[in-house]
Amino acid sequence: PPPVAGQRPLSYLLDWLRTRQSLARRTPRRAARELRRLDYGDFPARLVFARNVRAMAAIAEATGVPILLLTQPTTYRDQPGAEDLRRYYLTESLVDLGQAPPDVPSLAAGMRAFNATTAALPATPLGHGRPPDPRFVRVLDLAAQVEPSYELFLDECHLTKAGNQAVAARIAGPLAELQGAAPPPSPY
Repeated sequence: PPPVAGQRPLSYLLDWLRTRQSLARRTPRRAARELRRLDYGDFPARLVFARNVRAMAAIAEATGVPILLLTQPTTYRDQPGAEDLRRYYLTESLVDLGQAPPDVPSLAAGMRAFNATTAALPATPLGHGRPPDPRFVRVLDLAAQVEPSYELFLDECHLTKAGNQAVAARIAGPLAELQGAAPPPSPY
């Protein structure tokens, strides 16, 4: 909810933590059945994501503000090893809330589907019927360029210092190129 004058704003993190602790006290922790999904073509969240990516591209193009969209590298694998499963903290948190987590192959397939949506943007027609103008909208397939190693990742998707340095090295050139290719934004 929006903040109210004279009251401290709510912390979504603290609210989540309180809910998690409350559920943990009421519900004994048990291994939940994992959910399996390998086809994300009609997955509602992916469809909303696709719409949002197209909207960001259209806004960037219309306002003359260049953007670089990135695919999301992760450590999800179709055949996870024991080291992977020990590091998948975010997936484990779903079990804490009494929900059935997706299995790791489903997570890997889901990330490929979401990343494919982002990667397809340069060829995707926007509202005006043509793909985005590459002077304003570019996509870098970062997932294909960042090795899914634990030297670069703390868990499923959060980077270590070395991981952040690797990402910075890969996006510096495309960002500079994009900035140089775009004319200054219109004042209107």
